[in-house]
This record gives sequence, structure tokens and C-alpha cells, in this order.
Amino acid sequence: MTKFDDATGTQEDRTISALYDTLGDELKAIFGTALIDDIRRVFLSKHGPNLRNGVAHALHHDGAAYGPDAIYASWLVWHICCLPLAKHWNELFPSS
Repeated sequence: MTKFDDATGTQEDRTISALYDTLGDELKAIFGTALIDDIRRVFLSKHGPNLRNGVAHALHHDGAAYGPDAIYASWLVWHICCLPLAKHWNELFPSS
């Protein structure tokens, strides 16, 4: 997402942290406070594993992808993306 400044005619990219701050109420309305806080702790917070920053800037060691933080992050992404589709399983794969 970007921000356009009409006065200067420039466009500025927003960081994911800035998006979280700007769209926090909308995100909480969609996903709920607990899930949004969990995403912030796992991926964005300097006091947590801060996985997004660590991966983006190659700050993690080779084994970090197999550690508990990465495993939890993978589960969290699966939980957000796939679990809501589970209720449609029978529609997608009807028994024959």
C-alpha cells in the first residue's frame, strides 16, 4: 500500500508496521484482536521473534527455519489462510 502526497506529487511506500498502525481497527474487525496481536508479536515486534525483519535482512542463522518461532509462524499463517476454508471441504471434494 502506498500513500500519495498531493502537495509534493510524491508517492511513498508504507511499511507493514505503518499499515498495522493505520488499519488496526479494520484488521481487528476482520480477524479479531487476539489474532492481530499474535501476528504483531510473531512478525513485527522487536520484543518478539521479529521474523519478518530477520528474514528480510538475513539476520537469522541457517537453523532458524526449523526452530520453534518459525514453526509457530508457519502454523499461524496456515491458521489464517487455510483453516477458514475447512468448512467448505465437502463442497470442494464431495464424496463419490
